[in-house]
Amino acid sequence: MALPTLYSPEEIADRLKVTRRSVYHWLNSGKLSGLKAGQYWRITEDDLIGFMKQQKPAEKRSQRAG
Repeated sequence: MALPTLYSPEEIADRLKVTRRSVYHWLNSGKLSGLKAGQYWRITEDDLIGFMKQQKPAEKRSQRAG
């Protein structure tokens, strides 16, 4: 069994083209799941995919409104 790929909040911010502050806000609010080891957050590929799937309906609604 392979270990899951882990990303830092900075890597997630780069991938999603958002600020690190946004990623930390999502982690602290529970919107984005992650693992905290000491003072460091790590996000699995599965958690990132789940987060992105949750965001798609909200994006579609805002595009229709504009």
